[in-house]
Amino acid sequence: MVMISNCFPSLEELDLSNPKKDGNFAAKAMLLELPKLHKVNLSGHHYANDSLLLHLCKNCVFLQEILMLNTYNLTDNDIASAIRERPGLRSISITRMTFGNLNIFIQSLVNLMGLTCLDLSYSFIPDELLSSVAEKGLPIRKLFLQGCFDTYVGIFNLLSKCQFIQYLDLQNSKFMNDLHVIELSSFLSDLLSINISKCDSLTHLALFALLKNCVKLSDVKMEYTTIGKMSVENSYTLMDFDVYPQLKSLRLANNPFLRDEDIDMFVSVFPNLQLLDLSYFYGISTEGIGQVLRKSSKIRHLN
Repeated sequence: MVMISNCFPSLEELDLSNPKKDGNFAAKAMLLELPKLHKVNLSGHHYANDSLLLHLCKNCVFLQEILMLNTYNLTDNDIASAIRERPGLRSISITRMTFGNLNIFIQSLVNLMGLTCLDLSYSFIPDELLSSVAEKGLPIRKLFLQGCFDTYVGIFNLLSKCQFIQYLDLQNSKFMNDLHVIELSSFLSDLLSINISKCDSLTHLALFALLKNCVKLSDVKMEYTTIGKMSVENSYTLMDFDVYPQLKSLRLANNPFLRDEDIDMFVSVFPNLQLLDLSYFYGISTEGIGQVLRKSSKIRHLN
């Protein structure tokens, strides 16, 4: 590792993720020799401790992006102490966190005035944390909160104040429903991509609310939802559909209620689709797929 560091002293990106064994020693050896690092991925370092992260933030003065997914030994206090050393951080991805010293963590986080990407997926996130980020007006563009528990109040406060989100990931947020998505969509005029897969209660109402209010939205992932399941009063025939040319990618895998007529309608109102994922469908026939191919000449990826 030291030899590699000596060969590439100007290295800016380093990925040491998912080591087979304790990677602390190797990581420290490299970080000592690579002062110009901008981005470091230490995901899966189950033995990572506060000294490794603190060493990283103290010694890499150009550091902008930290990824430490699935590291279990770090506390919120450890992370707060480290990021306090590097106020120029622009992206933090640290998952599976619990918060024992919430105020200390918030104070460190909101001082990152250039923070554009925040990933706290699979964490117990208090509403107060997201609300504090909102009040500080951090320039968040990418927000990833996969698998978080009921944090809707915090999400609402953050999105209503920081209305420049371009990438939003709320996968596996079981508390989300159509009304939540309809409400949040009014704050997402800059949204380019959204992942709301495994939000069991979401239907076509959430999809079309997003497309109506988010005029730049080109990528939607709604796998494992109930899109296609609707009552008579909410049937497609009673809805006034517009055409949404901005949508380029639609991932709908594992939606058991979708049928041929649903897919036929989708390709009509999404004329510029280039990627369509219909994998693990049991209600779609070969004739339905044929209709897709006849109607949508721009599709390049069909699953």
